[in-house]
Amino acid sequence: MNHNLRYSSPSSSPPPAITTSSSSSSSLAHIADAWHTLGGPADRKEALRDLLGPAPAAFTKPPYGTPQYAIALQCGWISVEEEQADRAALEERRIRSLQTCHRYSLYECPRAAPPRETGAYVPELAARLDDDPNLTDGSRRCARKLAEYIYRRARTDRGDEITVTWLMQALGKCRRTVQRYLRLLEREGYIQVHVIHSQATRMCAGLFVQLLSPVFARHHKAKWPGTLAIPDATAESHKKNLIKLKEQRGPLIPCRLWAIRCMDGVFRALTKTLPLLNHPSPTSL
Repeated sequence: MNHNLRYSSPSSSPPPAITTSSSSSSSLAHIADAWHTLGGPADRKEALRDLLGPAPAAFTKPPYGTPQYAIALQCGWISVEEEQADRAALEERRIRSLQTCHRYSLYECPRAAPPRETGAYVPELAARLDDDPNLTDGSRRCARKLAEYIYRRARTDRGDEITVTWLMQALGKCRRTVQRYLRLLEREGYIQVHVIHSQATRMCAGLFVQLLSPVFARHHKAKWPGTLAIPDATAESHKKNLIKLKEQRGPLIPCRLWAIRCMDGVFRALTKTLPLLNHPSPTSL
């Protein structure tokens, strides 16, 4: 229900009309207009309450501490008891926040143990690795881990044998994620990946990763600094399983050719199942 009310003022220009509606938002807007019209002195509170009347049925109490709340309190739409209860609830919430803001969250992930200090470090790399927008943060971390591994094991050749399983444990990622990192680094020209073919099982025995020039800093394009290791010390392990595995390794195969080679068996089985695929397609119908 809408009421058009006017307040008579002794001034020459009468104040604008004040309209109260059923919705709380429009009611509060009319309250603010009436409050500014009356000037807001304490002796005119009763006149404002008589002017606006009781709170409409659809009135919703605004949040405590806002100007709308203060105006509604002055108009009598919010009782003194309600204001005291809202003030006590706000004070209780403030004290509870101060007492619990420094505590740990119940849903915080537990921290893992810090890694063991090994003395390993990542060599100087080009800033292009961090500035390249085509790389992800995970692929950049994978490139740094490869640089650390190759710098420690094959500093002269800048390429060494590695397995996806080792990268999974070092990065804490799944196999598919590590393979995606390697494909992304190879696509952008930072590394070159070859598959190590096993002559005994005719399967993949590992990967050979070669770091390319975009990874290195300008002053290390030609070579890395020399190592302090003893030259006469053996670089190979004397474990029998490692020696046997190295003897069974065949040539290095690029990843693209390895994928085609893995699909040869599927194609041969398909041609045996569907003999029509063996015949060449007619040149003209």
